[in-house]
Amino acid sequence: MQRLKNYPVRHGVTIGLPLVLLLTLSPLASGVELMMTTTPVKGVAPIATNVLINNQSSPGSDPIVGNVMQVGYTFSDADGDGESGTTFQWHRAGSAIGGATASSYTTQNADGGTSLTVGVTPRTDASTTDPSVGVVVFSPAVTVAPLRGVALYIHPDTQRRTWGVANSYCQSLGARLPSEIELKTLYVDATSATGVGQSNSEMCSSHGWPLDGQCGGSENNYWSDTQSYGTGGYRSIALDTGNTGLNSAESVNGGVLYHVACIR
Repeated sequence: MQRLKNYPVRHGVTIGLPLVLLLTLSPLASGVELMMTTTPVKGVAPIATNVLINNQSSPGSDPIVGNVMQVGYTFSDADGDGESGTTFQWHRAGSAIGGATASSYTTQNADGGTSLTVGVTPRTDASTTDPSVGVVVFSPAVTVAPLRGVALYIHPDTQRRTWGVANSYCQSLGARLPSEIELKTLYVDATSATGVGQSNSEMCSSHGWPLDGQCGGSENNYWSDTQSYGTGGYRSIALDTGNTGLNSAESVNGGVLYHVACIR
């Protein structure tokens, strides 16, 4: 309700009241109190345009796991109201990512090989503007490169384990032992080798993984979950060559100790 109190008026004078209400008064005595209810005038909702995702870690490059993404957009409001409290929600493969509600987002392992979008909801000050919330606008999707090489793995410690202990250890981390093929692929992807059998120590020198006498290691072999058919045991892969080692059930359960790299 708008109120004019003790306002002297004359016959035929038009008084402009707040909220663009115009009123022509009949002859009234000076000093009268004038009271009337007015309806707020609705404006136009704010708008977000040109919404896109920028790779802050490597501008112009496709994102990889660990990159910082930053949303860019243009805010406008036809009423001239200022931006206040615009909100954001990042999505992975079309589903909202829990807690990812800032204007920036650091890509996670779960994002590898999937698409990212971000929704922008433009807002103005709700206490002084109406409407104060615009329509959510989504960015075009960007695809995060699939995880490859050592990024797929939990960095191994220097402890050697039997196969049974190694298997339980990986499970306790919410991971698993890799297959023979996965370890061979790792060796080729993560080092300068173009195939297995080419010797180098880059798993230590480039990535800090334990090898025999290097990076705290005392063995080149790493356990896999691939069985050595006919022996009852499991295969190991030497990460200085990519070659396969065959182990019998007796050696696996009898105390052979190899390094362990758990794959997520």
